[in-house]
Amino acid sequence: MRETVAQLERRHPLIATRLDYRDGSPVMRPAAGDRSVAVILDLREASPTEFELQLIRAVEAPFDILAGPLWRIIAAQGPNDTNTLSFAGHHLAADAISTRILCKDFGDLYFDGELEPQTEAYATFTAE
Repeated sequence: MRETVAQLERRHPLIATRLDYRDGSPVMRPAAGDRSVAVILDLREASPTEFELQLIRAVEAPFDILAGPLWRIIAAQGPNDTNTLSFAGHHLAADAISTRILCKDFGDLYFDGELEPQTEAYATFTAE
């Protein structure tokens, strides 16, 4: 899962960004340090109720927009062979279309190991 997320971060660098300011204007920069969008939760020993509560906390945790990243991909192993994958994105870096594309690309990478060639990159639409 971590390698899938790493590939996804390379393909969609916006998911691993943070908000910053340059000359008083907001700009997007890479997330502080080596902060990954991947969150792995091992909750196999938790009760079903505790599993659900921990997963909700991870999904609903506030984003630190100044440190980043602005997305979280949460993989949780729970009791009774329960596995859950959740995506959470801050509205600065997520809308319905980008979320759909991100989820599709995650699935393609996870199950097929590759993506179709990219025609345009995020950097094409950013200002220097």
